[in-house]
Amino acid sequence: MDRRLVGKVKRKRRILDAARARIVNGGVSSLAMRGLAEDAQVSVRTLYNLFGNKDDILDALVAELLAELDLTINGLVLDDPIARCKAIVQVSIDRLIEEQVVYRPVLRAQSRRMEAFREGDERSLAAFRKALEEAVRGRVLTQHVSPETLSHQMYAAHQHNILLWAHGVLDDRQARAAAIHSCALLLMAAGTAKTRNDILSELPDMEKDLTRALASPPLAVSRPRLGLAKI
Repeated sequence: MDRRLVGKVKRKRRILDAARARIVNGGVSSLAMRGLAEDAQVSVRTLYNLFGNKDDILDALVAELLAELDLTINGLVLDDPIARCKAIVQVSIDRLIEEQVVYRPVLRAQSRRMEAFREGDERSLAAFRKALEEAVRGRVLTQHVSPETLSHQMYAAHQHNILLWAHGVLDDRQARAAAIHSCALLLMAAGTAKTRNDILSELPDMEKDLTRALASPPLAVSRPRLGLAKI
């Protein structure tokens, strides 16, 4: 790799790591460009040249998360497409909760600007759509609802739960239970008789988990271990 390109990659890494550290310690409001440049050991001009403004840096943090989730989801070794849809939902919500000290405030701030989500939307929709297409071919889901339509509905429900969590309407436990429950309901609605029966057998426990979570006082926001060297 060209030496100049290596240097650029390293500077971008330092900037994003410094941004994450600032968000952990002081929230999104602490992301002042001059202070961030000092923390990353770059000039303010370099900061703007490599990323742009504060919103662009937040977009880059979201993009990194989505890219990591994409790799994780693509690596899921699950032959059952229904199980894979459930895993996509659970893996993504668990990853956000694991590093919520960064992603909760970032998603809360960036939910006012949807540009950051467009590319990630396409990747996530593709993961859902691929699993659902396999489910239709395998006669696990009926052909009454197209995989394209169902993937959009499933992703929209998942994003809604994530944004409610980001804004503090749902706590970790509530968000996880709601995400799993809404995914199951959509799969059941489009499922064959066997799939519906299988999900119906699991639904009472999901209902209990969701009801208990929503009825309980919100959990205190945890501060999990944060690996700044990787995302």
